[in-house]
Amino acid sequence: MKCINNVILNDLHTMKRILFEYPKHEQKLRSEFEKVSGERQDLLHVLELAKLDAIKFTQTSKQLQEVQKKRRQIKNELEVFEELNRHLNFKNQSTKKYDFVIQKIEHVFDRQKNRKYKMRVRDDLQELVER
Repeated sequence: MKCINNVILNDLHTMKRILFEYPKHEQKLRSEFEKVSGERQDLLHVLELAKLDAIKFTQTSKQLQEVQKKRRQIKNELEVFEELNRHLNFKNQSTKKYDFVIQKIEHVFDRQKNRKYKMRVRDDLQELVER
């Protein structure tokens, strides 16, 4: 009997984490996303408006690249939370619903692995992002 109690307790802790900690984490990610998006805009404006020498241009471009990577990582995490929010209603849940959500999230992960950016205007730059 003790074994089943441990399972139930672990499941209850998991439910508590999902119900109370996931929304906090999601909100933290949304705040971080806003901050990183603002930093991205700042760097883009520097590239657009400032008169930069080659060294400053390279440094700013490198910073922009790092910010873009961080922004994409946060965006990928938020995409998972969007699926959770879209499909989970914590009242009257069924196993099928959780299996469906797990399948959807696995699909999101698969899609993220194979994601490639297609240039909209500058086709000459496409090979640079495919390396």
